[in-house]
Amino acid sequence: LPTRQSADESTHRTAVENSYVGVWTLKPSQDAAWLSEEAAGLLGLQTGGTISATQMLEHIYAPHRQTLKDAVDRSRSGRPFSVSVGTAATRGESWIELRGSLDIASGAQTTSLSGVLFDVTESVRQRERRRNAEAMLRSAIEKFPCPFALWDEKKRLTFWNQSFEMVFGLDDILRAGVAHETVMIARSGNVVSERASEEESGTTMLGLRT
Repeated sequence: LPTRQSADESTHRTAVENSYVGVWTLKPSQDAAWLSEEAAGLLGLQTGGTISATQMLEHIYAPHRQTLKDAVDRSRSGRPFSVSVGTAATRGESWIELRGSLDIASGAQTTSLSGVLFDVTESVRQRERRRNAEAMLRSAIEKFPCPFALWDEKKRLTFWNQSFEMVFGLDDILRAGVAHETVMIARSGNVVSERASEEESGTTMLGLRT
């Protein structure tokens, strides 16, 4: 009969294979690394096993290698390790995330990083699309000729243009996430009159201090 340990290992192995999550170990001081078959595949290697840390780094997209090096240098025992980089095999088109922790061998100076590795390409692309959309929105708002501000569903400020800041004298108060009420109170110092428009429903006419 299989032992509880072997059953747990089998379950873990099945979960890893089904989700295509790889396992890795890195020993920078010994220029050594170990990759599971899944981790190797995600990095563009034919097979897993023991390789040099230098070889592992060569399979990271060149512009991202320093990012990984810096993350390894900053790693500390007891703190989670996490870094996302592109792969050399896809010239940075595919992204992986390495998560793990730093281990220090008892009674020795040897340190190693180990953890899991998985594909995060779609997440990275979604973030890029979101950043691009926000950049386009910011550009459109800034080009709008009149004061303009955008609030989220909780009445918190998300975007505004320079005209909104200058007309109402809000340079000291405006920041992403500030409450609508706070901005309305702050802008009141530059508003001398306020009434609903008789011509356009939902429009408020403001008289500003000169």
